[in-house]
Amino acid sequence: MCLAAGAGGQNAPGTNIVEPVPDPKSTRRGDPTGNVLKASDLIGMTVERGNRQKIGKVEDVVVGLETGRIVAVVVALDENSTLRAVPPGVLHYDLLQKILHLKADPAKLKASAPLERPTWKESLQPGKLAALYRHFDVEPFFDPKEAPSTIGVMEMATKLDGSPVKNRKDEQIGQVQNCMVNLSTGHIPFVIIATGAYIGNEGALSPVPAQALEYDKKREMLVLEADRESLATRPRFKPDSWPDMNKGAFTETVFAAYGLEPEQATSPAAEPEKTAQNAAEDAKRTETAPTEVRKLGSAKIGESKKVTPLDQGNSKDDIGLTAAIRKEIVARKDLAFASKNIQIITKDAKVTLRGEVQSKDEKNIINDIAVKQAGKDAVDNQLDVK
Repeated sequence: MCLAAGAGGQNAPGTNIVEPVPDPKSTRRGDPTGNVLKASDLIGMTVERGNRQKIGKVEDVVVGLETGRIVAVVVALDENSTLRAVPPGVLHYDLLQKILHLKADPAKLKASAPLERPTWKESLQPGKLAALYRHFDVEPFFDPKEAPSTIGVMEMATKLDGSPVKNRKDEQIGQVQNCMVNLSTGHIPFVIIATGAYIGNEGALSPVPAQALEYDKKREMLVLEADRESLATRPRFKPDSWPDMNKGAFTETVFAAYGLEPEQATSPAAEPEKTAQNAAEDAKRTETAPTEVRKLGSAKIGESKKVTPLDQGNSKDDIGLTAAIRKEIVARKDLAFASKNIQIITKDAKVTLRGEVQSKDEKNIINDIAVKQAGKDAVDNQLDVK
């Protein structure tokens, strides 16, 4: 089962995304309301109602590890810190004030069943969870008749942080750093994984679509179909340069890198029309962003220079080209899993393919895909047949 609905959790392959999360104090008129935010930022946020009436604060977020959904938001009331669970749609995030607005009557919140930390899973069993949603006049996202299979394994976001992420070969490739949450849709669009120590890029964080992750019940951990080398060619960023994950272009780029299509429910708000001022500020951020790539030099295609994922180009075109090739390769059902995780490295519109495939036919298929996207004279096929 996948972490998000639909199989295949702040970048573009092998580079920094340099758009920071908007600062509420400097948000420009016309910018979209930020619906996607870190679970860690949501936790501790004040919940208010109407005329600045403080209701409480967020204590934790219950996430569905097999559905990629926000199952519930746990709110601590001011009165004796009593805990209550609410459906995510009952809360509205105010980007400017950095607070949450309770859209329901506070009396409903106080009248809902209390939640205790040691027994919270019992309180959110299918029948009780469905009743909770309907108490707040919200239709459950799951079918109570088919639960618990339609809810799956649940966990508190605070407990999920720091947990290991492995691949199918049982190799650790990262640790969960954070979850991005979207209260308006109830989805978890991205899981942020600390991969730097495993891909040779200290401190790097990888935004991974929740749809690309699976939850292994036996090992009780998240699994990503990727090896360390292929992961290094996919989107990543540094802790001091979080991108704006509310932008459609960001979502499309990251999902494409994993061969996925963003579902409408997980797609963030549309990107605003770019003004001259916005463009100038974007260019300035790009100029000052930390660089994680090395120059390829003047080697010609055909010389088989040994490039690495760190050579991935930083331009929008190079990022898009790598993502497009990766997306088409992942979509092929006639390619082995290992072959789908080959390295695709693009610099100045020149594509290098490296790694091991199962057969000569697979090598040719991947080569044809790259040639179709980049052009015959722009592909250096260094793939080895196992």
